[in-house]
Amino acid sequence: MKYWGIMEKISDFFEKNSGIILKCLIASFVILAICSKSSFLYPLNDWGDVSCYYIEGEGILHGLVPYRDLAEQKGPVIFFVYALALALNDRTFFGVFIVELISATIYLYFSLKTLGILCDVEKKKLV
Repeated sequence: MKYWGIMEKISDFFEKNSGIILKCLIASFVILAICSKSSFLYPLNDWGDVSCYYIEGEGILHGLVPYRDLAEQKGPVIFFVYALALALNDRTFFGVFIVELISATIYLYFSLKTLGILCDVEKKKLV
C-alpha cells in the first residue's frame, strides 16, 4: 500500500521540531496540572458541563446515539472527543487530561509559529 512518503514527512517534522514540541508539552503539562479540574491534582471534577460531556461520551461507548438516546443541546464533536478520552481511561478524568494535554500542546506550538511569523522572529529566539 502506498502512503506517498507521509511517514517520512512526519518523521522529518518531529526530528526538526522536537525541541520546541517538547517545551510546548512541558508548558502545557504544568499549566493544565494546576489549572484544569481534569488534572490528577484534583480529587474530583465538579464542573457541570464536563459531567454532561462525560455521560454523553460514556453513552457513545455503550452504543447509545446522541440526540436520540441521550438529550443534550451541545454539538456532537465534543461528545466524541470525550468518548475518545473515556476509551483511554473510563474510571477517572485522566483520559480527558491527556486529550487536553495534546490539544494544548498543539495550540502552543501553532501559537509560537504564528507569533514568529507575525513578529518576524527566528525560532531559536522565540523559545
